Amino acid sequence: MIAPAPACPDCSAPLTGTGSCEACGLPLLGPLAARLWQVDQQLLALDTQREALRAERTRLIARLRAGDAVVAAPAPVDPDRPSHRETSPKQVQNTLLGLGALLLALAGLVFAAVTYRHLGAGGRAAVLVGLTVLAAAVPAPLAGRGLTASAEAVAVVALVLSALDAWALRRAGLGEGLRVESYGALATGVLAVLAGGYALVVPLRAPRVAAAVFAQLPVPYVLARWDAG
Repeated sequence: MIAPAPACPDCSAPLTGTGSCEACGLPLLGPLAARLWQVDQQLLALDTQREALRAERTRLIARLRAGDAVVAAPAPVDPDRPSHRETSPKQVQNTLLGLGALLLALAGLVFAAVTYRHLGAGGRAAVLVGLTVLAAAVPAPLAGRGLTASAEAVAVVALVLSALDAWALRRAGLGEGLRVESYGALATGVLAVLAGGYALVVPLRAPRVAAAVFAQLPVPYVLARWDAG
């Protein structure tokens, strides 16, 4: 196949190899002329692709008219549609943080049980109260940095330790003149108030739930104190 002779991009007159078109005088050298050549090449490629697409379109219509089998195209993905994956990275993170908080709470229980005879009731209560204060101070900066799941997990640990504190203080001799039911009602009431105040300082879900739960516990203690059915 013989390649077509080069022609002027403006008047289409044949070029003779000079620096300008002899027919219209269009300059053919320099950066502007080179860019014009690139634009013409891109337009030629687009025209070729357009013709190929038109030919394919004609063939597809002919095949559809002939009754050929059509392979269904994949449905478009909707970005707003929720994913059907079993777990998401956020769910895995929350699960791991929840397990970590549970393990820390269990560690506090084991600590209270193992050191029952070694530290004594007073020493055990002091250590648990210190750990509770330390755990309660951590969620605020975590929540301020946007680590809400981590803050919730540590807040749960602090709330569990606060319940252990009430038991440890009772073993240390706090409220010796009170019956167990009276002390339980008083302790859970105080814990409800503390959890409610903590929820105002740290806007998390765990302290609010704990305050609601602790607020219900004094009722059965009071009923048990008065031997109600």
